Amino acid sequence: MPTIPIFDETRNGSQVSFGRAWTDALLEHVRRLGLRRVAVISTQGRKDLAERAVAMLSDRGVGSLPIAVPHTPRETVDEAATTLDAMGADGVVTIGGGAATSLGKAIQLSRSRPFIAIPTTYAGIEMTDTFGIREGSHTVFGREDRVRPTVVIYDPSLTFDLPRDITAASLFGALAHAVDALYSSVTSARLQAMAASAVTRIVVNLPRACEEPHDLEVRSAVMRGAYQAATVFGAAGTALHHRLTHLVAGEFGLPYAMTHCVLLPHVVSFNAAIARRATQAIGRSLGSRDPAAALFDLALIVDAPTRLDRLGLTAERSREAAIRLAAARFDNPRRPTAAQIEALLHDARLGRRPSVDARRWPALSPYKPPHGALEPALGGRSLERARRVVLLVHGEGNTAERMLTTGARLFETLEEPAFVAVQAEERSWFPHRFNAPIRDNEPHLGSALYQLEAAFERLEALGFKSDKVVLYGELQGACVVLDYVARKGGKYAGVIAFTGALVGPLRSALHHDGNLDDVPVVLGGSDLEPWVPRDRIEATGEVLEALGAKVKVLWYSATRPELELEVTNAIREMFGKKPRPERGERGERGRLR
Repeated sequence: MPTIPIFDETRNGSQVSFGRAWTDALLEHVRRLGLRRVAVISTQGRKDLAERAVAMLSDRGVGSLPIAVPHTPRETVDEAATTLDAMGADGVVTIGGGAATSLGKAIQLSRSRPFIAIPTTYAGIEMTDTFGIREGSHTVFGREDRVRPTVVIYDPSLTFDLPRDITAASLFGALAHAVDALYSSVTSARLQAMAASAVTRIVVNLPRACEEPHDLEVRSAVMRGAYQAATVFGAAGTALHHRLTHLVAGEFGLPYAMTHCVLLPHVVSFNAAIARRATQAIGRSLGSRDPAAALFDLALIVDAPTRLDRLGLTAERSREAAIRLAAARFDNPRRPTAAQIEALLHDARLGRRPSVDARRWPALSPYKPPHGALEPALGGRSLERARRVVLLVHGEGNTAERMLTTGARLFETLEEPAFVAVQAEERSWFPHRFNAPIRDNEPHLGSALYQLEAAFERLEALGFKSDKVVLYGELQGACVVLDYVARKGGKYAGVIAFTGALVGPLRSALHHDGNLDDVPVVLGGSDLEPWVPRDRIEATGEVLEALGAKVKVLWYSATRPELELEVTNAIREMFGKKPRPERGERGERGRLR
């Protein structure tokens, strides 16, 4: 028989009952408060629980209001207040997630009644004095002590039926409460310790809560962690994460829990440079030196959202939110500029993996949409110390950060170069297939080519002429790389393009006049990746040879080019290194036979 903690205490002005059956705790507190006419508020999805509560209260229950909806519209608040008055309700119970609790809090602003909150998710707003009401197209947020529930009842069994995605996103929202509190300047040492404990408790149990939803001990552990996190947040101030989430979700109608989930790793990455003590505390709780990356990876493990564009955030709205938030005042260790907030939101939109050690270049061409406003990622040796640079161009659906990993694998045994990885808007360099008419892929293709041109200009200013730069691209990125060098010509340290070809219909794609005398080029692909036909890759090789390049075309059977020995040896040759021998060509001590 599973055992879970059962206790009663007072926190943030609310009486808290944890671990008992919600029906028993509710009846006890209704009687203790002397309530005679209790109304129960819920969403339509929790209507059955609300009606069960009314029935259980017997003559003390006057009815249910299953009218709560996300974002708490003013019309719903007014309807609920009017209905409660008509019922003669002397007390209010909310049962459900954040929408139900939020409506209960909003009603307290017009008329205060004893208020009992029974959460069925991990949203945590029941332990805070914050509220939000949607007025037309905008959400108005505020803080008032009178919106706090009189009683909060936590019964972990009420979360058994939460879908996996809601469990994950809701628990990331709980993590955000603890993390944001660690950034607040008014959080005491005792509350900081509670926040760190909450993070550990949630992170350790979050995957199991998603995989074993009916495990009472696990559900109890994450609910207690969420309660701790909300308690700390309710006693502290609001830092960058919540201000940004309230703005993005509240103004643009995104789901709050999922917005919390996506933004949290990026805020941790942003604050890391200044808030080192808080970053270290978060890292210790997560068991990671890089808490931003660890949170992002945890979201991937539990299938939680990692991209705001899939929730409805556009580049234009990101810019609007950045300008508005930069003008606001709030408690955060690092004061963000509009440009920094916009860059953070771009990363969150596209699902780029954040890191506390991330190195970035400023956007290459902010006024060359659609790709120009995105920051390239830097990796490998610093540009100040490197002798050579590899310019990485990702394929459709990929990110600059993943290309840094690919680059590290491909070039790991060579002199360590510096990596510059450019990023495409919507993770795609052009909207149609590579062999579509070029005009159909504009202005995206032109913007992509300009990204490379701007990168070369910046590298040259740092002392790297093109003959010190290797271009590497995959899929769409390979097409962009090949089109750039065929149009532009020049002396490059090397060009590597896998599963890509010159862009456009066959006739126009094969007519270029760039001078590529003696430039080493490696082309190729895999039969497992049919995106570009083999004959187009071979035809591209012939065109580049006609332009003077020394072309090598390789076909590989591995799932990734960096896993194929022939590919890595061709790259070693490009860097003036000896090829690696095939397996079986070495003796027992690793020497060539």
